[in-house]
Parts: sequence; structure tokens; C-alpha cells
Amino acid sequence: FEEHLGRVAWALWLDSDVIALSLPEPLEHVLDRVSTASTDVVVIASRLVGDAATQIAQTVTAGVFAVRNSAGGWWFVRRWFALREFVDLWGDQGAFMHALFEMHLRHAASLAAGA
Repeated sequence: FEEHLGRVAWALWLDSDVIALSLPEPLEHVLDRVSTASTDVVVIASRLVGDAATQIAQTVTAGVFAVRNSAGGWWFVRRWFALREFVDLWGDQGAFMHALFEMHLRHAASLAAGA
């Protein structure tokens, strides 16, 4: 993954069991619409169904996501890969969730500090 991230604006991760039937618009348009200049990771989910807990479980998955070629994107990829060695919760899914929440907390802390 890292070998490709350095050559593109966004790298797309697809788990081996992902089935993509069609997108209503090009992925680049989706990323432009849902991201800002400070967005480093975009988790892509299917239509949400069920209660709030089920929706969170469906949304925060390592199945399909895009990572920006940025300092934050590189931090996320390296942190996720490092955590895969230590977090044993649903395979790499637990490490993904941990890295994503840690990234969010780091971002919130920098905003609170005025950075």
C-alpha cells in the first residue's frame, strides 16, 4: 500500500472480499465532495441500515477506504500497520478502528490547542 500512496493523490484500499457493483459517480468526485483540505482518510460504506450500533459497525470498517498522500495519510497507514501486530480484535479491523479513532483524537487535540 505504501509503495502506491507516494505516487497518487489518494490511494484506495479494497479488502479481498469487496464486491463493487457500480458507483453512481466517479470516485474522484465522491472524494472531492466529502473531503476538505485537512481530510486524510475517507471511509467508504454501503447504505446504512439498522440501529445506531449496527450502523457504526458497518461504517467503520477496513473494507473500503481512501487515504490521501499527505503527512496525516502516511501517519494513519503506518500506525494501522504497526497496530496490526498488537491489536487482536477482528483481525486487522480492530487495528484499523484503533488507528482511526486515535487519528481523530489527535486532530481534535490539535484543534483545541489552536493549531
